[in-house]
Amino acid sequence: LQYSLGNNSNPWITITPCTGPLDGIKFSQSAIYHKKWKQSFRFAFKLASSKSGDRKETSLKAGGIWTEPFPGQGYPPNHTVSADETEVSNFHQSRIHYSRSNYPSDTMSIQLFGRIGDTYMVRVSTRSSPFHKLDGYLKPPKSSVISVCVQSQFSDILEVRWNPAVTEDVRPTYCVAVNIQENLPYRCSALARLQPVQSFDFRRPRWFGETDHLRSQRIEPSVYHCVNSTEAQIKLPLQLARIVTSSTKNSSSVNLYVNVYVINTRTELSASYDPSIQRLPLHTCRFARRTSSRILVRVNSLPNYLAWNADAIFTWPTNIPPARLYFQPCQLGKSGTDYYTVHLYEMEQAHRHMERELFWTSVNRSQIIKIKNQLLPGRYRLYMQGPEHFKSGEHVARFFFLAEDSNLLPKKSPMGGKNSDDDTFFHFFIA
Repeated sequence: LQYSLGNNSNPWITITPCTGPLDGIKFSQSAIYHKKWKQSFRFAFKLASSKSGDRKETSLKAGGIWTEPFPGQGYPPNHTVSADETEVSNFHQSRIHYSRSNYPSDTMSIQLFGRIGDTYMVRVSTRSSPFHKLDGYLKPPKSSVISVCVQSQFSDILEVRWNPAVTEDVRPTYCVAVNIQENLPYRCSALARLQPVQSFDFRRPRWFGETDHLRSQRIEPSVYHCVNSTEAQIKLPLQLARIVTSSTKNSSSVNLYVNVYVINTRTELSASYDPSIQRLPLHTCRFARRTSSRILVRVNSLPNYLAWNADAIFTWPTNIPPARLYFQPCQLGKSGTDYYTVHLYEMEQAHRHMERELFWTSVNRSQIIKIKNQLLPGRYRLYMQGPEHFKSGEHVARFFFLAEDSNLLPKKSPMGGKNSDDDTFFHFFIA
């Protein structure tokens, strides 16, 4: 693949390797046209004669490459840049953002090198914002674990849940891809490789079909399903349901790949959650559908209990003094490494899919956690998530609101001893 860009365009380029690694990128400059490039609203930039005074200079640096971590890996790969900065390699299958400006010749050529049949999604833009490489890509939360289970031992319904993506003013769509053959790290990976049965959400770009003969056979049975919430009940096709619920020895060597993509409906750009890769057969769901309870905010008062598989929703009023939100676990996981997490989201316009993550942390010790120093007026959702070691509705923790000048925080009991691993607290609230 090769792209040519004019020297007054300051391009941002994002490359998503859909079906295989990107072997390398090569940059070169030329002065073939000996003319300026002129902006066109229809074609972005076209070749045309213009006065030198029409050219806009920029203060951006000479160029930069930013590589995202591959979905499921915490760190980006260590890509290699040649000494003259004209060739870049060792991206593996990570998404790459590239910017370049102020090159002396009139045209810059960008060549992408890959393997026959592999597909890449390339986004080229000429906007000058230094943050444009990230613009339009929603961000999955740091705790992007996908929970997967079947409703019962012989059920063909797959339950999939995840945490909301970080959004500002965009209502996202979430799409789920399910198969037993390979991990599909990006949305374009699913569109290129899957062949789902009767999926109204599966809108496949034409060029994938034109190059199918260069790749291995498309994956079936498979599922591609889109929702506007953070949970999905997916009816598996008959062949896939038999494999997922089978308890035979043959199924124990099969993996189920579940990928979740968050899509910005305004720009059609997508980001990926960490994949869920599980050995079959799957465990049955031990959680009921998440419930919600409305909590009245009371400062320096009795604590509120937080139940497992339940959301605590509260509205922070405008007529109370500044206060802090605290969380205290009542139960822990079975071991120090088997922990759960607590999350606080700000709810925008009362929609669960219009949320912004404010806080999350792992809970593996019996200590009080200060979640937030001060909350602004608005609606909030507090909940826990993790391995299903508690019954739905079971009181696992409690939370409370204390004024900034309050001295009502519980004190550690002197009976606990200096070497005690567990912190014991007095009950301190007055009814």
